[in-house]
Amino acid sequence: MHVDTFHELRRYPTTSWAVWSENADHSVPFFLNNIESLHARSVIVGLNRSEAWPGDSVDRKPNFHTPGHTGDRRLKRHIQDAGLGNLVGSFMTDVSDEIKTDSGKVQVDPHIATQEFVAKVFRVEPTTKRTIVCLGDTAFDVLREGFNVGRKLTPMAGALKLREFKCVVRNENWQVYRVLHSGNYGIYIHKSEGELAAQLAHINDRV
Repeated sequence: MHVDTFHELRRYPTTSWAVWSENADHSVPFFLNNIESLHARSVIVGLNRSEAWPGDSVDRKPNFHTPGHTGDRRLKRHIQDAGLGNLVGSFMTDVSDEIKTDSGKVQVDPHIATQEFVAKVFRVEPTTKRTIVCLGDTAFDVLREGFNVGRKLTPMAGALKLREFKCVVRNENWQVYRVLHSGNYGIYIHKSEGELAAQLAHINDRV
């Protein structure tokens, strides 16, 4: 990815990348030092930010990288620490700019959100096919409706409980998956631990 593209995209508070430092450094220099590994052949998509974190500015990119955030730590373990080479360095973003802890209150126009999402992805690099990984059902359904896919989805992949669909976007073949959300806890913690890890490993092998 070109440095100018990186600087253009970092203006968005939802922009981030699937590469994590071991000392919780999410500064611009850290990502620039790893710019050769950043790409959008795979894209990881959430719904929205749950809070405005300290240091949330154009000079630091805390989204998906907050040290104390359980879901963020899981993503690091499941992707980078697990050696999922096709997902490491992926473009990460949300379909909504709203900051709300209750995702059920997030208002999203699927068609507008999808258009904005596509515009950001195509700023990174052209390719022939992309893998889109949506964290949770809501982000997945926003893109499904935005792409006018309807309810005709590929059957879930057995015990992995994946939802997925295919579409063509600007002459590119996109494979869009829904995986379990990384932020589950309590009685649902198993969904974000073993089950999510298995889903991501399966997708990494199929990229």
